Amino acid sequence: GINATLNFPNGITLDEENSRLFIADTNNRKIRVYDFQNKIIDCFLGENSNNPINSSCYFNINLNPPTFLALDNKNGILYFTDIYS
Repeated sequence: GINATLNFPNGITLDEENSRLFIADTNNRKIRVYDFQNKIIDCFLGENSNNPINSSCYFNINLNPPTFLALDNKNGILYFTDIYS
């Protein structure tokens, strides 16, 4: 959400078509998405939390932790690596 705090952001990739930036928030074990139009950062992938700063994610998944990102804009597929998987 609005109060999201990044902890060692590592990889980023740009979704030009939808005006979004994906960020590997490594030490929070989440992939965040920043919406340039609405100026909001949300959790895209990661474990959901009751902590309002680490708000619920669109997709609840255990990341271990994420590092690099790549987006296939043609097919709308986000690729990521995580260190220990």
